[in-house]
Amino acid sequence: MDLVARRVEVRYTDDWRPIELVVDATLRGQPLSIQTNVTGQTAQTHLVNSGQSSDKTDTIPEPTNTPRSRAAASSAPMPPTNSRASARSR
Repeated sequence: MDLVARRVEVRYTDDWRPIELVVDATLRGQPLSIQTNVTGQTAQTHLVNSGQSSDKTDTIPEPTNTPRSRAAASSAPMPPTNSRASARSR
């Protein structure tokens, strides 16, 4: 694949909901740009590939497993370890 990305920008809210995707690139020597804006559950994309433009609207699902929720789950307190085993491994 002959792809050169000059600019790739992805923006999210503090709670990891998508806001925007911007790509400025060259694909097989031809200009390529993608701009996607997300409002609520709707993603609107404007694509220009080799001078041909198109627009698309997609409905996106509500996120259920974000990096923030995974981090919170992994930071739960661990059960105490056997102190003798811990002392031997040091």
